[in-house]
Amino acid sequence: MNLPNAFLVQRRALARFRKAIPFLALIPDEIYHSLDPSGWYEPFGEIEQVRLQLEELFNCYVMTYNTNFELNYPPEHMLDARVIGAELSKEQWKLLFESIPLI
Repeated sequence: MNLPNAFLVQRRALARFRKAIPFLALIPDEIYHSLDPSGWYEPFGEIEQVRLQLEELFNCYVMTYNTNFELNYPPEHMLDARVIGAELSKEQWKLLFESIPLI
């Protein structure tokens, strides 16, 4: 039995995420295709609704992550190391954590 090609699996995941989370299309291909999507969470249902509400409320892009993933790549392959994060006030952080659905 042949194991799936890790490169192709990663490319397919990156393509899926660009469709699911539109702001990812703003990242240039040469950077985007070097990213490791293994820690990302493909949002749907309630989580996608909360993600979209937070983007509107905070006027910034919101990425969803798996809560229990291991870092497999050097930091330069991680989205949060390549994109400047939003600076949230204490009130916004509180609202963010109150908005996160418990799964």
